[in-house]
Amino acid sequence: MAAEDKEIKNENGYSDPLFLVNSDNANIPLGNVIFNGDNFLNWSRSIKLALGSKNKLRFLDGKVKKPTSDDAKYSLWIRNDYMIRGWLCRSMNEKIANSFTYIDSVERLWNELKERYAETNAPLLYSLKRQVKNLEHENMSVSEYYFKLKQIWDEIQDVEGLPECTCEAMKKCTCELLKKFIEIQERNKVIDFVTGLNKRNENIAGNIMAMEPLPTLNRAFHLVQQAEKQKQVAENQNIGDASAFAVGRMSQGKNYMGSQKRESKEMKMRKWCDHCKKKGHTIDECFKLIGYPE
Repeated sequence: MAAEDKEIKNENGYSDPLFLVNSDNANIPLGNVIFNGDNFLNWSRSIKLALGSKNKLRFLDGKVKKPTSDDAKYSLWIRNDYMIRGWLCRSMNEKIANSFTYIDSVERLWNELKERYAETNAPLLYSLKRQVKNLEHENMSVSEYYFKLKQIWDEIQDVEGLPECTCEAMKKCTCELLKKFIEIQERNKVIDFVTGLNKRNENIAGNIMAMEPLPTLNRAFHLVQQAEKQKQVAENQNIGDASAFAVGRMSQGKNYMGSQKRESKEMKMRKWCDHCKKKGHTIDECFKLIGYPE
């Protein structure tokens, strides 16, 4: 093993943000979303997930400080910085990536990206919250409706975040203030979810809102989903019963028509023509006397 590899593989492993493995390659994109200039929110979330899994997330905000040039880990930090910049650029549209070629650190690259492409919070939050308000169940399945709502809620959460206590007073808090704040968010989501349900689910929506305490979001979704499945089963049963009834009526009709045809033929064969001396018609119906049809 080369001396450089020995330096990289320290005893702390992945717990050290400077840890790299031989398979790490700067030409491999991060995540499965490519940045095109219009999808910064989704792309940045994908980047953060990928870097978080590699314990490199703190390079974005500069919390992994660059060592001095005489520090033993200086070259390792430089290699990490090069590596992450390579990952970021490979995760962008080529034209966009080319405009960041000469930026000299991950932190500056990330700040430049946010400055150019990240929307300011107020207009973005306004747009997202209007989407929540206007989204309705309509003809979607409950699952599709719920997952669309959840995607918007996740984007709102990503923009708003949770407030952080910087004075460490929360460590001494015994009233569970943060938990209560999260419960309020959860309750608002349940109300948003139930409010947008279509008319077919008015009854279950009313039942959920009458529950005390209000169920969790997942529980509310489960209740509506179960109600929808029960309705589908009932509708399919009704369709099956109606089809069976229709088939039965058709079968009865065929038997009835068949019996009528048989009765009509029997009646016809009882007729006798005194002119042509044949069965099947009477003298007033005989074509030899009244003429053949055209």
